This record gives sequence, structure tokens and C-alpha cells, in this order.
Amino acid sequence: MAAETGIPKIIQLLTDYGISIVIVGVFLYFIIRLLNIGIDYIARKVKETSHDEALNIRDQVGIEINDILSKLLEDCDSDRVQVIEFSNSVMSVAFLPFRYMTCTYEVYKFGKAGLGHRIDHISTSLFAKFFQSMEHSEVCAYSIDHKEPAMGGAMYDIMKEDGSHRALCCKLISDTGKFIGYLSMMKDDPFTSEESDAIQDVACKVSSLLGVLDK
Repeated sequence: MAAETGIPKIIQLLTDYGISIVIVGVFLYFIIRLLNIGIDYIARKVKETSHDEALNIRDQVGIEINDILSKLLEDCDSDRVQVIEFSNSVMSVAFLPFRYMTCTYEVYKFGKAGLGHRIDHISTSLFAKFFQSMEHSEVCAYSIDHKEPAMGGAMYDIMKEDGSHRALCCKLISDTGKFIGYLSMMKDDPFTSEESDAIQDVACKVSSLLGVLDK
């Protein structure tokens, strides 16, 4: 009799607690979902805020860089000054990483046309000879009338399109020693040692401004 009384009781308890467990499980599921949604929302807002702040800083940096480049253009009586930055490396289909380069700032003499938009997301591998010639020197002078130092076809085409016969290029090195791009100044006349010093000074300032968020 006791056994018969106990079995229905046990079944009743399992039924009651089973429903409770399901209810508690559903409740916990929705609580966790709401927490995850809240966390994702906060993370997204923080990311958007950080991105907006970075864009504001970039705008301020851009104003300073353009002023610096304009002064270099005027002081050296050059035709064009460009800042070429490297983007993060990406993986090719052969699983070999490579980088892109883009002209992010450009100033040019009155009467010239803007060419910065032509240097947009171009693979740096096209400029292998150009970068090889810059490997052992922070500043290099190039001329479309001379073969040395070798600049390669891609750089030659850029200079031909610009219409200037000479280019003075200086590496942009971050405060951590990373090669982040280069500064290019173009004109027809030969470059002087003073102009070489001037472009190096500007390259240091530009590099520091570009790396402001790394500090």
C-alpha cells in the first residue's frame, strides 16, 4: 500500500518539478539573451564612438599635414607633394601577404591637376624596384632622364603623368620604426641638399602626426 502511495507521489513530484525546470530554463534563456544583446549594443556603441573620435583626430591631423605640405611646396618651389600611406597587408590566393598603397594627402602648384586619386589601393609589389632603391636610404632622388637609381615602370609612369622630370622621395617611419609609407616631392629642377633636409624634416613631422593614435 505504501509503495502504491509512493509511486503516484513521485510521478507528481517529477511532473511538478519538470514543468518548473522548463520554466526556469526558458526564463534563464531569455535573461541570457537580453544580457548578450545589451553587451553587444554597448560594445557596438563603444566601437562607433572610438571610430568617430579617431575620424575627428584624423581630420585635425589632416589639416596640420596639409599646412606642412603646402609650406614645403612653396619653400622648395616644387610642382607637387604627396603622402603615400601603406594599408594593412592582405592574403593573396597563394597565401602570401602583400600590401596596398594609397595617396592620402596631396598639394600641387597652381595650374597642375590633382593626381592623388590615381594612386588608390595599388599593390606595392608593382613598385618593387622603387622600394628596393629606397632600402638603404631614407631619401632618394629620381629622374625620368636617368636609369639610376632604378625606379621601375610604375613609378616612371606616375612621374610621366605628372609631367615633372625629378622626384625626391623620403620614407615615412613611425615612432616604433615601422615603414608606413613615403613622402614624394616632384619638380623639374635638380634638388638641393637644403631641399633634401627639408623633406626629411617634413617626413618626420608627418610620420609623427600619422602615428598619433599609436602613442
